[in-house]
Amino acid sequence: MKKKVLIIEDERDMLEMLHVVFQDLGLDIILFDNAISYDEIKSINPDLVLTDVNLRDHDRTGDKICREIKANLDTFFTPVILLSAESNLDAIAHDCLADGYFSKPFDIYELKEYISGKFV
Repeated sequence: MKKKVLIIEDERDMLEMLHVVFQDLGLDIILFDNAISYDEIKSINPDLVLTDVNLRDHDRTGDKICREIKANLDTFFTPVILLSAESNLDAIAHDCLADGYFSKPFDIYELKEYISGKFV
């Protein structure tokens, strides 16, 4: 059974690039171009969540989504990787208990290698 990766990214070009790159890994990719609710994430039941920190809906940022995932026993062990150009991304990732982070701009092949080595 294919592993499910949920990608939440409001930049359309970045979303499409991530989709193409991770599709090569044989993953089931679910894409959202804006923030989604915890209930939606729980119903998708992803094996991995990749999320941008700054999303169009600024009330539902990627780090808040990460906090919700990590605050619930049903999803606590779901790995979350943050993607952002924030200068303090390491602190943001630490505070929301993210399993990793990549600062934009990042090398897409490094991210692909990281994901395939840890989660595939």
